[in-house]
Amino acid sequence: MHSYPQNSLAYQGHFYSCNEPEIGHPYYTDLLKKSTYLELDLDSIALFPSRYTTIGDKTLVKGIRRTPLYALDPEKGESCTLGEFPEHNNFRLNAEDIANGLYKALHEEIEQYIANKTKIGILLSGGMDSRMVAGITKQIQNRRKDFEVIAFCWGQADTRDPVYAKRIAEHFDWSFEHFNITAETLQRNISICAEEGCLYSPQHLHAMPDVADRAKELGIDVMLAGSYGDSLGRAVFFGKHINDVLPVQSTIRNWFYMSSRRRYNDAYKNAFTEINSYWKRYPSKESVSRNETDYQIHYMRNQLGSCMQHIDKKVPLRQVFSSRSVVSFMWSIDPSCRTDETYLHLIKLLDPFLFEIPWARTGKRYMNNDEVEDSIASAFSEYALWTRNELSSTIRELLNKLSRSILHPDISNALFKTHLSQKRMKGGRVLEIILWLSALSHF
Repeated sequence: MHSYPQNSLAYQGHFYSCNEPEIGHPYYTDLLKKSTYLELDLDSIALFPSRYTTIGDKTLVKGIRRTPLYALDPEKGESCTLGEFPEHNNFRLNAEDIANGLYKALHEEIEQYIANKTKIGILLSGGMDSRMVAGITKQIQNRRKDFEVIAFCWGQADTRDPVYAKRIAEHFDWSFEHFNITAETLQRNISICAEEGCLYSPQHLHAMPDVADRAKELGIDVMLAGSYGDSLGRAVFFGKHINDVLPVQSTIRNWFYMSSRRRYNDAYKNAFTEINSYWKRYPSKESVSRNETDYQIHYMRNQLGSCMQHIDKKVPLRQVFSSRSVVSFMWSIDPSCRTDETYLHLIKLLDPFLFEIPWARTGKRYMNNDEVEDSIASAFSEYALWTRNELSSTIRELLNKLSRSILHPDISNALFKTHLSQKRMKGGRVLEIILWLSALSHF
């Protein structure tokens, strides 16, 4: 790993074998290749459909774990030594004051990430988080004038993300690298997901392999991403505010009855052991604060962070919004005060042009819901369509090859038939699980 700051919420930690806890590996694949004997963790497989990733610090292989959140670098026997954890508080601030504080913290964070660098990459989409990163980076560039910025974006060319991102890049006079996504992209990502240990579903890789290769070719010194923006800047997970999301443990169930009752009951019990270990490690009086920590572990780190590591293998990746100063500031504020309005004030501190570009999620200017939605297509990929058509036979073959000890063929075939019949569905749990099972078949 490219010396990622250990005091960052986005720090992925190291993977280690329970037989050799003093030896940590920055990437899961490093440890998989080194191991001479591997046994699948059937609990993790049984629970994957609930969280789209693993629970706690577990992986899909027995005896291989990840160092805990905010763990120190696993060297010299420190694989499980824990660092200080930022505290949640309930200070009440108005949106403008929050924006001012966040603006200052983000400036400091990005300055740290790009210090002494001459070629900066930014993962730029049509969303709000990445344009915040872009706006602050541009302000720093205007002042320093000693580094180049290249924007990277993926998606079908005539959709909102690439269209809006290109407008931003052109406004800031940055080079723009666009990567298309096709059925072939998804097929390749199934194989890559398998090679990397199936900690996420293949669709979440998007064009990251292409971005990583091109960034390395261009000599990018550091790649900036804003993936943690929603969760820190607006306290939003899966499109819901943290006050409204269900506790992680209540989202766990035996989806599609993929596991036997006995297997699932054992997995469910062990899941609570994993979740409780974090509650004991980082106790919180407020259920909302506990939920936020859980979602940072079981979504931002375990799923999103795992696939983003694909870029970090080629060029150093830094997740903005994840530094200790940003996290400590935002977590000190009462969750009810962390709203969409924070971004409305933050964008005023950056560049008015950024407000004029619609938000990819709505096709309208941010928080201007009365406007007419633009005519640009919103979905930057057609994963559901491709799995029903071009990739149908490939996926069916992979599902049929799954070991009976993992999943009975009747269940996988029934899931695929359900997906084929849901012609209007563009995503959802069935698609996510079908693609993951296809990768698991490879794995």
